[in-house]
Amino acid sequence: QTHEAQLDEYLLSLATSDLASLDEGEQIALWINAYNAYTIKLILTRYPDLRSIRDIPRRWKIRNWAVAGDTYSLDDIEHKILRREFDEPRIHFAIVCASVSCPQLAAEAYEASRLDEQLDTAARRFLADAARGFRIETAADDRRRSEIRISSIFKWFRKDFERQGSVVEYIRPFLTAEDDALLGNRNDNVRVRHLDYDWSLNDYCRNRPRECAQDTGEPHTRFKEDFTNGSDRWREQRLDRRSTEYRIVDIDGEAVLEAVSTNAAAAFIAPIDGRNVSHAELRWEWRVMASLSENDKETEKDGDDYTARVFVLFGKGELGPDTRAIAYAWAGQQPVGSVFPNPYTSKVATLVLRSGDEHAQEWVTEQRDVIADYRNAFGEAPPDLAAVAIVVDTDDTNGSATAWFDNIELIVQNRR
Repeated sequence: QTHEAQLDEYLLSLATSDLASLDEGEQIALWINAYNAYTIKLILTRYPDLRSIRDIPRRWKIRNWAVAGDTYSLDDIEHKILRREFDEPRIHFAIVCASVSCPQLAAEAYEASRLDEQLDTAARRFLADAARGFRIETAADDRRRSEIRISSIFKWFRKDFERQGSVVEYIRPFLTAEDDALLGNRNDNVRVRHLDYDWSLNDYCRNRPRECAQDTGEPHTRFKEDFTNGSDRWREQRLDRRSTEYRIVDIDGEAVLEAVSTNAAAAFIAPIDGRNVSHAELRWEWRVMASLSENDKETEKDGDDYTARVFVLFGKGELGPDTRAIAYAWAGQQPVGSVFPNPYTSKVATLVLRSGDEHAQEWVTEQRDVIADYRNAFGEAPPDLAAVAIVVDTDDTNGSATAWFDNIELIVQNRR
């Protein structure tokens, strides 16, 4: 809204543009920019009293948007022009619908001279987003049971991406190196499922005013969870044939996450947008019924169980053999301050914050500089933060454990 007058000036220039004088790259760039600009204008006609673009009647069929002397609907621009006239599937990563699950609006206009580079960047950015674009979910006890989760965009416009092969073959050049390596040579022999599409308005600042402090470079909350509204943003990743049970319970009038594990293992994971971060501080509260105090093999595979762990995942939003992570642990015997590699993978470092039963059945508050902890553990700068995961597991020791978690918050400062 602050820059609506400038937006109107741009829309006027679109109305009087001369398509005949433009080459193909210039036309693609113009139509992408037009689609995004008119989508923003459409949202502003109802903003701020709007929950979703789908609450606007005939939102994609209103033929009220002027380009080069004619009027078009958003459907006209997307389906009759961009998709029909140009063989360019990457436009699906560039045009936006102002919704949580749609690709991010680029911070710059598309230009013919840089169009190929910009479209590649849009594709990589979308597919690197585990919550919206792409992720591989692998059962820790059987890698053959892995599956790909991809945006519903690849279902709706499957034919656009399959002109020269499968959808998986199309997206591979845009995957992160870690995702591509994890996928291996399974272009077709892998189960594909589509992510649910969240049509909620991507209205970041109105719903999360503190997070908009990122524009100033000041510390701001990027993620906060107190479980008051349930756990919809979290998902379970099984790590063993028997799963830890995660559920919301009431303790002293407060909603908290309870984890109960009996010879079982599973992670409870929430994605985090951790891009462009120079500093990240994670805060949380946890409480355990009792530590696994008889476990004297915590640094070995036979004893890789803890009554409570909080993982910060980097680069990938799930636990797997290629995931880089810091695991903050409530140990049974390892002393506080210990740092050691996970016995299953050197890409995960364990940091012991609590040990034994001294504070069992008490709420304990933690606060960690996760980027500094990563550098200290691995001797290098981390990839982007991708997720936070809660893990209570007892599968290696055939034991049992109960823990509770609450008030998880990530405070970040953006790179300037």
